Amino acid sequence: ERARHHAERVHALDPSHSGASEFLIGYWERNDQPAAVVRLLEDRLDSLQVTSGAEALRTPAHERLAQHTSLLLRLADIRANQLNDVDGAILALELAQDETGPCATVAEPLADLYERGGHTEKLLEIIRRGAEASEDPGERANWYLQLGGKLCESGREREAEHAYRRVLQE
Repeated sequence: ERARHHAERVHALDPSHSGASEFLIGYWERNDQPAAVVRLLEDRLDSLQVTSGAEALRTPAHERLAQHTSLLLRLADIRANQLNDVDGAILALELAQDETGPCATVAEPLADLYERGGHTEKLLEIIRRGAEASEDPGERANWYLQLGGKLCESGREREAEHAYRRVLQE
């Protein structure tokens, strides 16, 4: 308990302190308090965005982007699966996607959330972008296969046929 109080004081003074944040996140996860974890993750995200000066110079941009993306993925997972806040999770992943571009690490969970939330057009668009951005033929074929299935479910058979042809081409 003393360690938690100490970590809370450190976090209050410096929300960017990853050691204190991770300790508290672990504590609140063990105590089944997802809302507290979300607040801590949001604090960490805010602290990464306002980092400037010497700290920004010490941490390369690609590392800050990776940290930011990782935090957004964690935040989205907790919002979607523990707090049942699909729209909040979607917002977090859309922000991550805006920062990273089309990458499977973000696109796949975002596609799942679009499907859970009933956002069919957004789902179809992200699948298309995933297929177009993929450099691996097998991965691209999987994206087109998924696209064909979702188009069939939406009653758009002609477009689905085109997607299935693309699977065979890959």
